[in-house]
Formats: sequence, C-alpha cells, structure tokens
Amino acid sequence: MRITGYRPEQTADVARLLDAVNAELRRMPPLSPDWDEFPPVGRDDVAERIAQAGNPERAIWVARDGAEIVGTAACRPELDKGEAALEWLAVGEPYRRQRIGTALLDRCLKFAAASGAQSLRTAAWVDSRFEPAVRFLEASGFVVHEPERHNITMELDIDRWQSRPPELPAAYELTTFQPGDEREWTRVRSAVFGECTVGWFVERFSSRPNFDPGGWFFVEHEGRKVGITGAMVHYHDAARTRPKGAIIEYVGTLEEHRGRG
Repeated sequence: MRITGYRPEQTADVARLLDAVNAELRRMPPLSPDWDEFPPVGRDDVAERIAQAGNPERAIWVARDGAEIVGTAACRPELDKGEAALEWLAVGEPYRRQRIGTALLDRCLKFAAASGAQSLRTAAWVDSRFEPAVRFLEASGFVVHEPERHNITMELDIDRWQSRPPELPAAYELTTFQPGDEREWTRVRSAVFGECTVGWFVERFSSRPNFDPGGWFFVEHEGRKVGITGAMVHYHDAARTRPKGAIIEYVGTLEEHRGRG
C-alpha cells in the first residue's frame, strides 16, 4: 500500500471511489424528500472540486494498492480563517480498518500545519447516521465545535409521535408566519445560525410552490419575535394528495430567551 500525491490522470479513479462511498450513503433511508443528499460523483465533479482546492499536487493524496486507488483525501487551507478544511476523506469499503484513513488524515494534518493553519475542520457536514465516519473522526481527535450550532441528523416516526402542547411562560406566544414577515424571520435566523438575507429566504423557501406560511412559526415575547421554526411537506403529486415526507427546516431562539420551553 502506498500513499502518493494526486495526479490529474487519476481524476476518474478518484471520482469512482467517491461515488462508491456516496452509493453506500444512499442506501440509508433518505432524510430529504426534496433533494439528493449524496448524488452520483463523476469525473467533472471531482475536477471542479480539485480546481477549487488550490495547489492539488500538495493538497490531495491517494492511497494505492498496486494501480488501484483505494483511498483519497484532500485538504484545503483557509488561512484567512486560520484553519484548513478536510475537503474529503474516503476509503473503499474492502480496505477499511487497515489504518489507511489514519495515514491519509496524517498527510492532511501535516499539510495544514505546514501551511500555517491552527486547526483542521471538516469542510462538509458529517452525517451522524454514518457511524463509521463519526467514530473515526472522534477517535482521531475531532470534536464538535459549538455544539449548539452543530447540524445533527435525526429522524422521527410521525406515526408514533404524540403531540405535547407547548406551555409557554407568561408574555410569550406562538404565532404563524404572515406575508411580510421575511425580514423578521431572517433577523432571528441570522442571530442564531449565522448571517442570511431576505433574498436567501425568498429563493430557498417562500418562492417555492410548496411553501405554506401556515407551517412556519414564531415565538413572540411582548410583541417581539424571538424564536423561529418552519416545516415543509413534500408531495408526490401537484394536487398535494400523496405526501412523501416532511422537513423541519430550523428551530432557533435568541440566546437570552433559551431554556424557557
């Protein structure tokens, strides 16, 4: 087994490996009824990502068993943030538990340190349902940064769910989204999850044909909106008679109002 720097003629092989790993993830029950979480990966997709990664001869590695590429990792410096991003890390299923992933990660860490980065973070979200990846990262020393802001992948069986009516403290009330509330919704969303704009909300949610303001809510305190959430139901048909799934988009409360139910 050898680990070497990536060469452009290996792009198709790297794409095949990443696509094989995505195919594993696609076997999990889909979380989103509206988009493909782990789409097929082709040569052009990898070539585009590599072009954005900077200095591919040093930032991307492959693990080879003879001529076959069985693992790959990519690290992208983001020195304006004082850190580096783990762009991807993948090992083919038959070659796992042989410390290939550890060796690839070691290359990324050494590259990040030599680049002047203070830390290495995962560039994309890590799906918590894919336990091997979570266990590997935790065993390698990765920790959840800002747990209250971390994306956690979870699923609920609605058939078994029992509603618990909210018992809000005095001066709080639950209200429904009304036309024109986009600015207030994005104000709270920005404070809790990071900056966004009204245009982002309109493009992502309110301009879509399945946007129903009756499924979007605020918590108000003395008339001021301090919490948000939203749900989108997706259907198999335009008549909306056959639901295929639902997503809770955001649940967030301004910091000074947390812990009150």
